[in-house]
Amino acid sequence: MGKKTDKMYMTASEWENEFGGAKKKKINSEYKPLPFSCCALTMVPFEHPVCTTEGMVFDLLAIVPWLKKHGTNPVTGLKLDPKSLIKMHWDKNSNGEYQCPITFKIFSNHTHIVCIKTTGNVYCMDAVEKLNIKTKYFKDLLTDEPFTRKDIIHIQDPHNLSNRNMLEFDYIKQGIQVKDKAVVIQESLPENNINQSGTTGRILAEMAQKKADAKEKDELAKEKKPKDITPSFVEKTEKAYNAAHYSNGLQAYSLTSMSFTPSTKLQPAIISDEDYMFTNVKENGHIQIKTNVGEMNFELYCKEAPRTCYNMIQLAKQGYYDNTTFHRSIRNFMLQGGDPTGTGAGGKSYWGTPFVDEFHPQLKHIGRGMLSMANRGRNTNTSQFFITYASCPHLNNKHSLFGKLVGGMDVLDQIEGVGTTKADTPLVKIEIITIKVFTDPFELLMTKDIRVEQEKANKKALKEKKIKLMQLSQGTVKAEDEIGKYLPKKRPVDEESVVVPRKAPTKSKGFGNFDSW
Repeated sequence: MGKKTDKMYMTASEWENEFGGAKKKKINSEYKPLPFSCCALTMVPFEHPVCTTEGMVFDLLAIVPWLKKHGTNPVTGLKLDPKSLIKMHWDKNSNGEYQCPITFKIFSNHTHIVCIKTTGNVYCMDAVEKLNIKTKYFKDLLTDEPFTRKDIIHIQDPHNLSNRNMLEFDYIKQGIQVKDKAVVIQESLPENNINQSGTTGRILAEMAQKKADAKEKDELAKEKKPKDITPSFVEKTEKAYNAAHYSNGLQAYSLTSMSFTPSTKLQPAIISDEDYMFTNVKENGHIQIKTNVGEMNFELYCKEAPRTCYNMIQLAKQGYYDNTTFHRSIRNFMLQGGDPTGTGAGGKSYWGTPFVDEFHPQLKHIGRGMLSMANRGRNTNTSQFFITYASCPHLNNKHSLFGKLVGGMDVLDQIEGVGTTKADTPLVKIEIITIKVFTDPFELLMTKDIRVEQEKANKKALKEKKIKLMQLSQGTVKAEDEIGKYLPKKRPVDEESVVVPRKAPTKSKGFGNFDSW
């Protein structure tokens, strides 16, 4: 059937090349998928997600300014009505990972994720298919609100990822620059869009002062919240500031072992101060790295990476980084320092031994000026750190990111412009003169809690003293120098009293009168 052959069939290559068959389509080899948890406009994890009917997810703070300026969908380039955006409701587990609220399956870049248009709730397709489509029960699995099959929006389909290719987005093809989320938030503040001169400035200052006073009043009201009413027969004890949510186990020990003193009261275990700080710290820290080129200010994410931030703050307070150098600089990559030896092979942590990595889903090496820990592998953090010159997504979940540059970007630009040797060592010595700690949230937390604990102890002692004085005045309790009604606690010693010697017992012969029995 083919040319110059007697076979009764034709191969695919013969049909394609010799008989004008269908040609192979050229497939674009470059493919960069957008992570499901990122905004399609800013490429960073969203905080206030909204989506279109096509399944593209945006952050509300980023898409609204875009629509005001362009009025189009940044992915497709078509017109987009702001009213058509759907507010999404994502569910998270205790570790901050997105999951399906029905099956509790953790979402990944390979999960089929859908959103219900009428409610905005996000599920995995498995739950919707088994519980809605197959059973023909078209009601939301959480709110019971009815919907149709057309209301199922596919956010991420592993079998059709063409709409999530970042290289095919319309605004990227046109080369349109998108402002950072922090810049958008800053520009959206009223005080940055109003001329604050004259009467307007005075009114805005008064409004800001009233807002601060109201916030302080709310905090005082929370502190003065009345205590729960406890029955008189229930003994209520004050817990220590570092009391754990689990017991110390003395009840179980004393029940199963005779070597322990019997215990019938449930007592909470006491955790160490470091564990308490790492669990309860909420505020961010602030430090300044002073170099011979200039000063750089950093904000430390103490809540997301408490152990790493605590190590940095304590070493800075000890002067560990004083008069050290940045021994490594790679243009468009990073600047590394924190080694007292200046070789890149030295350095110790605050505890003297390497400590574990700390990763957070919202902390990524995206952008310039990210502060992260250098290591030799997993859980080998010491004192060395680095500052990024550009985005380094390949370092995510490999190096503990714990801070960001918030002031002194021009100093970082000057340092990046310094020439280096083949070993990436700066030709001009870049020295860390000192690192100043502006805000230490760990110290503030411990100082506050210890002060509150001391005040509680003082109030308790004062209350016990008042109760004792009242009982003494009413005669219900005797003074400490008396025992019972008549006997004094300490008997007076008579110096002239004569000690009578004890009479030695006499041995009787025979049985006698049986008194010795």
